[in-house]
Amino acid sequence: MNKRRNITENIKNTLENARAEKLTTKEKEQLWASIVTRTIDSPVLKRHRRRSVGWLSVAMAAVFFGAFYFFYHYKKTDVDIVVIAKTNKMHFRDTGEVQLLDADKRSHELMADSVVNYTDAADLHETVPVVSKQNKQSRFSSINVPYGKRTEVLLEDGSKIWLNAGSTLTFPEQFAGNQREVYLEGEGYFEVKHEANRPFIVRSDYMDINVLGTTFNLSVYANDQQHTAVLLSGNIEVHETKESHFDKKILEPGTMAAVDRKKGTIAVKEAAIEESISWTKRQLLLNQTPLSEIVKKLERVYNTKILDHTGLPAADTFSGSLDLSQPLLAVLQHVYDQEEYAATQIERRVYIKRK
Repeated sequence: MNKRRNITENIKNTLENARAEKLTTKEKEQLWASIVTRTIDSPVLKRHRRRSVGWLSVAMAAVFFGAFYFFYHYKKTDVDIVVIAKTNKMHFRDTGEVQLLDADKRSHELMADSVVNYTDAADLHETVPVVSKQNKQSRFSSINVPYGKRTEVLLEDGSKIWLNAGSTLTFPEQFAGNQREVYLEGEGYFEVKHEANRPFIVRSDYMDINVLGTTFNLSVYANDQQHTAVLLSGNIEVHETKESHFDKKILEPGTMAAVDRKKGTIAVKEAAIEESISWTKRQLLLNQTPLSEIVKKLERVYNTKILDHTGLPAADTFSGSLDLSQPLLAVLQHVYDQEEYAATQIERRVYIKRK
């Protein structure tokens, strides 16, 4: 039984990695070779190869026909945008610039604070190759915004998304079917175009957001303990994912949902709206914010490692406002008393110590 389960899992994993988009003939051949390799090289089969030749022949025949059916009928299955997002992320290079990966896996560097407009192919001339309207269905692009950068995306349906530093958005070049779906890692401010018959769904690792037309901020950084959704207007539904476990929550304006990444649980509470979206105005509003959280956010905004050798407790809290349009050292002067502490920057590292 373990043998069958092992082979089944190998086949399943291989096919799931390939189902995201249409395969060329060469890619089909490579996929088949991968199936054969992963099945034959299974540790269980290696130990029992001599005793299992007959059974293995039957299993391989089943694999062949299953793969054959998959190759020619898989287009009828739903496309998993999460799989596409994870795959596309591996194509981004560490250039320090905003990158757009188009549906053909071509990478394009964009100017910081640029606007990528998918409402009209003609608007893409300046940044990416024009994509014809004819074959946009199920074609997915991804935008990667590194630390120190921001950008704005105008989707095909007119919805706007502002992406904060350290964020990646995956989306279809044209929405098809009865829903609109994107995937986010990092932080985005959404203004969703209202369409009563086509809900807008934002997928992420620990919560999915279902909306019709609304404005909200979603922060889902992989290294944050809490993932949050803050609602400014309209209504949104917050759903669990395979990484979390909670009942559906419906938010009203002025509230937020916070998912504990380790526990997978959710809490709904009143939101500090201005604090949550201050990054869109190049500000960082603080309301009893721990020093460790301030440092983490500044590192993202300025793409610089901050090394604190002051001995100040990471749990110390601060309130006020920081102007993120200023140089990092100028901003840090509002956090660390200049009479007691000195900050020195060497390339992308800032060292803070007592005088």
